[in-house]
Amino acid sequence: MKNEISLNEISLKDSVVKSSPHPFALLVSGDKNKKNAMGISWFTLVSMKPGKMVFAISQKGYSAELIDIGSFVSLCIPLISIKEQAMNCCKASGRNTDKIAEFGIELVEDNDRKAYIVKDSSVAWVLKVCEKTPVGDHNLYIADIVSCYGGESDKGLKSFEGYRRLDVL
Repeated sequence: MKNEISLNEISLKDSVVKSSPHPFALLVSGDKNKKNAMGISWFTLVSMKPGKMVFAISQKGYSAELIDIGSFVSLCIPLISIKEQAMNCCKASGRNTDKIAEFGIELVEDNDRKAYIVKDSSVAWVLKVCEKTPVGDHNLYIADIVSCYGGESDKGLKSFEGYRRLDVL
């Protein structure tokens, strides 16, 4: 019996498109003077006790600079009501655009005033970054989950076709 693969070899980019939908969040970094929100799909919960999350972002991005300044960030699953604003956060550079102001993203401070959270989120985690490891062209961050927030809706956005569109399931 001959073992043949019935799949065709494809590019990494095409594999991301074909494997969608992916989780989607807005990563909010910075402090009261500088804030940024970027679209992110490379994140996951890695421990319940203690609560830990990992996420990966480009080493060259503005968010990486802001994380180096302050160790607290929030990871927010946006609601469909801000789908357009969330998609715009994927298209613009925070270094050149005040995405929070320009796209009308409303932020609230978490209870301990350590991070800013996207108000229109189904769930949000406040994270304290405790480790950064370079991995290729990205940094992998390990973070303690400091607090969790949830809204009334569970209809958070997902990324489809490699960030070509955002929608709910």
